[in-house]
Amino acid sequence: MTNTNAQVVLEITAIDRETLERDLNRAELLARQEAMRERKGGVLITRHTQRDFTVAVCESVPFGLTRELSSW
Repeated sequence: MTNTNAQVVLEITAIDRETLERDLNRAELLARQEAMRERKGGVLITRHTQRDFTVAVCESVPFGLTRELSSW
């Protein structure tokens, strides 16, 4: 993963599609709430493998936006 200046990072490992969607949505909401509190950075969702993801509050993403990145 490249240096993203992440402040908050949540790790998710998918068991099945339903769990993945639920966990990603929940993690994005938590990260978005933290970004709103700090008023800087957006949310970066990174796919590391078919099952492993991180959701981060990241200063390299403009405030108010969510971006996705695949690193595999």
